[in-house]
Amino acid sequence: MRAVEEAFAAFNRRDLDAAAAMFAEDAEWVAYMSALESDVYRGRDAIRRMWEEFHERFAGFRAHVVELVERGEHVVAVVEYTGAGAASRAPVAATVAHLIRFRDGRAVQVRGFPDREAALRATE
Repeated sequence: MRAVEEAFAAFNRRDLDAAAAMFAEDAEWVAYMSALESDVYRGRDAIRRMWEEFHERFAGFRAHVVELVERGEHVVAVVEYTGAGAASRAPVAATVAHLIRFRDGRAVQVRGFPDREAALRATE
């Protein structure tokens, strides 16, 4: 769980290389709304580019880790994202539960869920 905390802290500092270091080269990030948007980012570089886009689209974009729950090879990270539209300055806030699967000490997959309970059910 320490790796998850460090990765989100690096993300908030905009040290995206340090944040991406948690991931295996072939990791994939399945966005919470992927069923609607087809947003699946494959590979550490694609995940890093996704984060760059978030920082470009949203001023002051930050990820606040609310809770971490370890379940075997998984960690559920409940994260509140905040920021403001880069052009509109309209405030943006969303809470997502990420189910992070690890292999050999590296994150190999992140899947987004609407809440903690849904992410925990996916570990069963």
